[in-house]
Amino acid sequence: MLNEFQDKWDRSETTYCIIQLNEAGMIDGGASVQNGIVSINYIQRLTWKGHEYLDNIRNDTIWKETKNTVISKVGSASLSIVSSVAAKLIEDKFNL
Repeated sequence: MLNEFQDKWDRSETTYCIIQLNEAGMIDGGASVQNGIVSINYIQRLTWKGHEYLDNIRNDTIWKETKNTVISKVGSASLSIVSSVAAKLIEDKFNL
């Protein structure tokens, strides 16, 4: 699977994303850069927060509405904001 990622993104981009996802609490894992060498140390698992994010955006309709809402109002947003917007859209659909 890692080879599929390597075909699309260079190693430094992949490593940066892994570092950011780990810092955001989305994954248990890590990557580092030492002496200019990029290392993906490990990816253990998705955390509860990571699963929650994916569950919130899993539905294509909710994902499209979330993107349209975020882009039309602010242009870009953090993963936590995107997840919150998606959760709110889901709540509204079910009148929760």
